[in-house]
Amino acid sequence: EALLMFFEEDFVPHAYLDALFQASLDESPGAAATPAGLKMLQAKSTALIAHLEFYSNELNRDLETQISGLTTSASSVISYNTQANDLVGTTRLEYYLETMANAVYTLGDNMAEVARTIAALGDASHSAADTDVLRQITQLQTAKANMLCVQNVFAVLRSIVAEN
Repeated sequence: EALLMFFEEDFVPHAYLDALFQASLDESPGAAATPAGLKMLQAKSTALIAHLEFYSNELNRDLETQISGLTTSASSVISYNTQANDLVGTTRLEYYLETMANAVYTLGDNMAEVARTIAALGDASHSAADTDVLRQITQLQTAKANMLCVQNVFAVLRSIVAEN
């Protein structure tokens, strides 16, 4: 909140300092010519410089944190490349995207299997064996697990994008 005025388009730094010092001098007219008045201006200047250094350090720490986060997300991870049958270095973001793509493809296959199962159930008589029902339930549970995996991958991807 204290920094918002400094980011306004109409903000003029030297005019702000002039107004601040003028307001200090207006409190006690003729103070600029006295040692006490100069000490008061020096104290205000010192306080402003201290605040400037504090906020500069805060901004530097935030910048370093952001750069560190970006560096970490871009650091190499070892993954297996199926096309080249070789271990290659990829970034974490690429790794998560590849994992998400695989999970989505698996989910699509499982959903197609579930659709075929549902169609088969619709065509089958109600006297189907219990083992078929259990097998179908197991397939549905596998599809659910894959959907949860995709959801987790999206959550990780969202957090990575939010950090960057």
